[in-house]
Amino acid sequence: MHLDQMVTVHCTDTDKSNKGRVVRMHPKGIDIELNDIILRFNKIKPNLYTCNYSGLEFVIKT
Repeated sequence: MHLDQMVTVHCTDTDKSNKGRVVRMHPKGIDIELNDIILRFNKIKPNLYTCNYSGLEFVIKT
């Protein structure tokens, strides 16, 4: 994974997916820009990131 890479963000609550862009990388995870909103994803497993925002859960699998 690298900066400005496009990734698929999946909402587990609504079962919808959308494209997001990696804007920041940090030791515990990554930050994704999705529709002008920055979401902070935490690294759970080597290829699994999760985020909770507005009561919804978002997942990225790489």
